[in-house]
Amino acid sequence: MKNFIITLIALMLSVNIASAKHFSSVMDKAFLDTNISKSAVSISIQNIDKPRKIYKWNYEIPMMPASTQKIITATPSIQVLGKDYNFSTKLYKVKNKQEYYLVLGADPYLTSKDLKLLFKNIEVPKDKTISKFYIDDSIFDRVEWGEGWQWDDDVNPLIPKFSAYNLDKNLIKLTLTPMVNQPPMIESNVFYPAVYMNYVKNGTVNNITVSRKNYISPNTLTFEGEIVSQTKISVPINDMEQYFKLRVKDAFKADKIHYYDNIISKNLPSSNVDLIGEITHSIDSAIYDIYENSNNLVAETVFKLAGAKYTNSQGNFYHSYKLFEDFCFSNVVDLSNVKLVDGSGVSKNNLITTKFMTDYLIQLAKIYGYENITSLLATPNNENGTLKNRMLFLENKLYAKTGTLTNVSGLSGYIETRKGNKYAFSILINDAKSTNLQKKSFEEVLMREVYRNL
Repeated sequence: MKNFIITLIALMLSVNIASAKHFSSVMDKAFLDTNISKSAVSISIQNIDKPRKIYKWNYEIPMMPASTQKIITATPSIQVLGKDYNFSTKLYKVKNKQEYYLVLGADPYLTSKDLKLLFKNIEVPKDKTISKFYIDDSIFDRVEWGEGWQWDDDVNPLIPKFSAYNLDKNLIKLTLTPMVNQPPMIESNVFYPAVYMNYVKNGTVNNITVSRKNYISPNTLTFEGEIVSQTKISVPINDMEQYFKLRVKDAFKADKIHYYDNIISKNLPSSNVDLIGEITHSIDSAIYDIYENSNNLVAETVFKLAGAKYTNSQGNFYHSYKLFEDFCFSNVVDLSNVKLVDGSGVSKNNLITTKFMTDYLIQLAKIYGYENITSLLATPNNENGTLKNRMLFLENKLYAKTGTLTNVSGLSGYIETRKGNKYAFSILINDAKSTNLQKKSFEEVLMREVYRNL
C-alpha cells in the first residue's frame, strides 16, 4: 500500500511537471510569433487552493501595471468606505441670515442638473437676493493630477483632473459642425472661458486632434485635422474650481436667485447652521465603473475618499497609501517591490510585480470569498466592460482587470481551467517595440493555454 501511494504521488508530480513543461514550450513559441521581447514580459500564475507557482516569468521584476492596479487600490478603499457609502453634496443655511454653505463631497457623479435641483431648497427673500455663498472644499487637498501623469494626456477625456470640485465628469462637451467656405463652427454645451485655435478643414473623414499647451496658454485649445460631418468631442476641464463656480451661478439664474458677491472657499462652521438639502449617489455605480469600465476619475476619487476616512483627515495620496500599506501588512502581502503614486494606474511611475499581484489576488479571495471578488471583475462577452469583445472562448471562466497605457498592456485576475482548477494570474507587458494588438494577442494565447493545460 505504501509503495502504491508513493507511485501515485510520483505519477501526479510527473503529470504536473509535464504540463508545466508543455506550457513553457507554448510560451516560448508565443514569444517567437510576436515582436515582444522576453525581458519586457512578467507573468505569474498561482493556484488559489494550493498556493504555488505553476508558471512564472520575470515575476519579481517591477513593471508598470496600468489599470490592473485598480484591483489593489479599489478593493481596500471600498472596504473602508463601506458598501452602503453614498457620495454626498450638502447645502447649509446660516441661521437668521441669507448666507449659505455648499459642502463638497468630491462626488464623481455630481452634475450641473443636480446643483439646480439642490438650490431649489434655498428660500430667498422677496427681493430674491442672498448675501453670501460659500463653498467648503476641504474634503481634498489641491492636487488634481497624479504624480507622473503625462502632459500629452492633458486633453485625454479618459484622464480628467479630479478634486473636491468634481462636476459633469470634469469634461466640457464640444460640437464641431462643418461650414461652407469657412472653418467648422465650434460650440460648447456651457459657457466656459476658452480660446479656440481652429485649424480644422473640410475633408472626407472626421479626424480631429485637440491640444492644449499649459505652459503657454492654459485656456487655449488648438483644433487640427479635417471634418466631413457634425461630430462631438469631450475635453477635460482645465480649471475645475472656476468651472464649478460658473455652474453655481447658472443654478442661481435658473432659480431666479440674485447673488452679486464672489463665491468664496470657506469651511463650514461647527454651529449655527442648518442642513437644508443634499444630493447623493450610491457607491454601487463606482464599484462597477472602477472594476469593469476602468474609470480613472472614479478610481482616483474613491481612493482619496477612503484615505480621508481611514485617517480621519483631509484626503490626499499619502493618507490613501497608508490605507493600502496597512491592508497589505495586515494580510501578509510583501510590498518590497511595489511603488504606487496614484490610485488608478495612469502614471508610469507606478511599479508592481506580477508575484505581488497574484499573492494579493489570493488574499482577496480568502478575505472576501472567491465568488464575491470575481463578481466585481470584467468578464468576456459581457454587454459592457473592458472584456466585452475579448477572450470570448473563456466566457464564465475568466474574471479580470485589463490595463492599457502607451507601450504597456496588462491583464490580472482569476481563471477557471477545463480541469476544474482555479488560478490567480497576472500578465504585465512593458514593451515599446510591439503594437498594442500584439500585446493583447499574446495575452489571449497565454490565457487559452492556461485554460487548456493547467
